[in-house]
Amino acid sequence: MLYGIDLGDMIHFWLNKARYDRIVSDVILGRCSQEDSRGWKATIVATECRAPAIIAFEHDRMLSVWRGIVYDASDEIAKPPHERSAAWKSRDVAELIGCSEVRVAFGGHYYAVSGEFGLCG
Repeated sequence: MLYGIDLGDMIHFWLNKARYDRIVSDVILGRCSQEDSRGWKATIVATECRAPAIIAFEHDRMLSVWRGIVYDASDEIAKPPHERSAAWKSRDVAELIGCSEVRVAFGGHYYAVSGEFGLCG
């Protein structure tokens, strides 16, 4: 069942997918410098410019609660936080989006997520 917020996330994703794909391509190719990122035109919470690539695009935020799109080439974000691998949890990006959970899976390693910033206990 789709709720209004999920439908909004889906519309937001599809309207911005080409932009996300360009950024993902840059990250996969190692183009993550400050100069490279100037042309990205997206609010990015976190990115890791190493394989497997992870990018968190912010859509909404209120204090420590956020909503956005995550590209995760490892698809670890699709697992509940307590089931993600130790390797994934040790990445810098996990410090920010580690407590986030998937709301909608779009395929192609893209997910609509929401949650609190920080690592889960």
